Amino acid sequence: LPIVAADLTTVRDFFRPDVELQVYSKHDDAGLAEAIATAIDDPAAAAARGVAAQSRVRSEHSLARMANDYEQL
Repeated sequence: LPIVAADLTTVRDFFRPDVELQVYSKHDDAGLAEAIATAIDDPAAAAARGVAAQSRVRSEHSLARMANDYEQL
């Protein structure tokens, strides 16, 4: 699934804009509409960002990864 999210630090902690998601400035309704329109207008690019996001979550934020990182402390 493609992701459209406000450009917040917490979002950037997990995903890279324009690689894994489409961002817009917080409180910018027109920016949100534009980001959604971009995803709709280019479904192949939106799908590619969604696949990249899923891959990143599975590789960097999985339970196994968190457990391994914890054990390394």
